[in-house]
Amino acid sequence: MAVGVMRADAAEFKLTLPLGLQEQAAWMPDDNPLTPEKIALGKQLFWDKRWSRNGTVACVSCHEPAHGWADPRQFSARWDGTPTPRHSPTLVNRLFSQEQQWTGARASLEDQVLKASDQTPELLVKNLGAIAGYQEQFRKVFGTELTPDGVAKAIAAYERTILSGNAPVTPPRCRRPRGEASRCSRARRAA
Repeated sequence: MAVGVMRADAAEFKLTLPLGLQEQAAWMPDDNPLTPEKIALGKQLFWDKRWSRNGTVACVSCHEPAHGWADPRQFSARWDGTPTPRHSPTLVNRLFSQEQQWTGARASLEDQVLKASDQTPELLVKNLGAIAGYQEQFRKVFGTELTPDGVAKAIAAYERTILSGNAPVTPPRCRRPRGEASRCSRARRAA
């Protein structure tokens, strides 16, 4: 399956969905179509700590890929180290949700990025606007200087590509008691 969206240059970009995910259930705001360039910029920003209040926190600090794109801690930590009242939710399959956070308090992924407690819109422009590479990418992707809205759109575009569909399941005929080799494994080795 593929989610088709139009790029600014009118070329179509297809996001291929994993097995089990339904294209018609995807939600994407009309003002933030996916493009490969925007997704790449969003990925860079997602991992960059320079845009946080003290330069120590990035999106990945609370949404770790090795922990299902969520936080391994019981309660996530703010930029100053104090715990938040909740655990950061996973980013997997956010393409299928409009409202964000456990309570639905954010209207979209873009809104979540703009209102994250680890930064302010002014800090985004100050910290990231000073980086020549980001300025160049913003002009290429958005046709503007670096803006908080553009940062939010780029990160949200990247987050919408974090997808997981159906996983392979061990067929019942291959299941085994603990400690015993699988009948399917033995058959594969003998072949």
